[in-house]
Amino acid sequence: KSASWKGGFSMHGCYVIIKKPSHPRCYSNGYVKRAVLVLEKKIGRHLQKNEVSHHVNGIKDDDRKENLEVLTASQHNAITARERWLSGEMKKYHSKEGV
Repeated sequence: KSASWKGGFSMHGCYVIIKKPSHPRCYSNGYVKRAVLVLEKKIGRHLQKNEVSHHVNGIKDDDRKENLEVLTASQHNAITARERWLSGEMKKYHSKEGV
């Protein structure tokens, strides 16, 4: 095995991904987000196409089952937009400096 072998997991941005080429949500390289696997085990089924995993505390590599919840994509987008607005990330786009 290569010295860089990490046991079948890697990082994709802030997310931990695991090699599961047979999983319905895997990327083209055969990896799937660990959060999806943990959440699916928690709820006892695969996520539906319109469902996503949400990290309650906002820490993307904290894949503890108590930190994950199922949301629809639209629910998740609304929460993410609100969090960005509250953090000030989006305020620059709605101010004179951002124009």
